[in-house]
Amino acid sequence: LLSFSSLSFFSIEQTRNVIGDRGLGVLANSCKKLRRLRIERGADEQEREDVEGIVSHTGLISLAEGCPELEYLAVYVTDITNGSLECMGRHLKNLCDFRLVLLEQQENIADLPLDNGVRALLRGCHKLKRFALYLRPGGLTDRGLGFVGQYSQNVRWMLLGYVGESDAGILALSKGCPNLQRLEMRGCCFSESALATAVLQLASLRYLWVQGYRRSQTDSGLL
Repeated sequence: LLSFSSLSFFSIEQTRNVIGDRGLGVLANSCKKLRRLRIERGADEQEREDVEGIVSHTGLISLAEGCPELEYLAVYVTDITNGSLECMGRHLKNLCDFRLVLLEQQENIADLPLDNGVRALLRGCHKLKRFALYLRPGGLTDRGLGFVGQYSQNVRWMLLGYVGESDAGILALSKGCPNLQRLEMRGCCFSESALATAVLQLASLRYLWVQGYRRSQTDSGLL
């Protein structure tokens, strides 16, 4: 667990997600000047069912309201809501690097898709240069990907997992993101031809890594 007495303004503080929502509440009340926080998934988290040891939208809201100077946040969560992302967009104006992974510990996530929350986060955190969102099918629609493209004006590196519904999603994203240089996608549902079209529209793109796209029988789509 995190030792609050060791926190400094500029250090990267790291803990496992057994800190839980309760621990994040204590952190938010005690470390108002915290700028960087990484919450890792512990090696044994798949075996745990300890309610006190999970991070959810509740903890994220506490963190956003209590630590407004955060510049870097990487977190694994068991549950997430649009409201918690909107809260971060309102409070974390200095956020430059945001990475969120939605775990599969909880079968049903009531507030998916996260289209409106992601839009509010990106609109509010206009300093973002690195953005990672690893969800599950249904977590972000094609409309949500359009918001990502529209409001990622300064993002240079992006990782997306299990987002979108059809080729329309990646095409909508590629109409924006004017400064995007590196794009990684996992659990990708898009076709070769849509990926090729998107690459041509992302003028600043220098690197693309994709896992799980829909291949054509001849691989002619990419050509």
